[in-house]
Amino acid sequence: MSESSNLLPLIQQLETVKSQEQALKKERARLEAELAKAFVAPLGGSKTYPYHGYKVTTKAPVNYKLDAKTWAGIEEKIPPALRPVQTKLAIDPTGCKWLANNEPDIWAICAQAITATPGKPAVTIQPNPTDE
Repeated sequence: MSESSNLLPLIQQLETVKSQEQALKKERARLEAELAKAFVAPLGGSKTYPYHGYKVTTKAPVNYKLDAKTWAGIEEKIPPALRPVQTKLAIDPTGCKWLANNEPDIWAICAQAITATPGKPAVTIQPNPTDE
């Protein structure tokens, strides 16, 4: 922590901006919901409307969720080319960290196919009345 400058104004500004951001997100969601009622899109699709110099596009997505237990029981009844389910490879960050720390030889092999880059720093603030 940098003690050379007073960081309190930055913390207070961040707190204010985050509060404003939450309020703006709620307002945006309200406005979008109201417009979606007026500019209707077909279920599972989108539609663009010209309106007073604007192009308003609304989407009505359909979300799908898989019951893995049921799918396991019926998967073999469906030809492989017609199965609407994908298996995706994904990184296990916890496993990567564990391998790097506990099995460096194995991690060295894995690291040939895995790229690790720094993420965006995050800052969380919350009042601490015991520290004034």
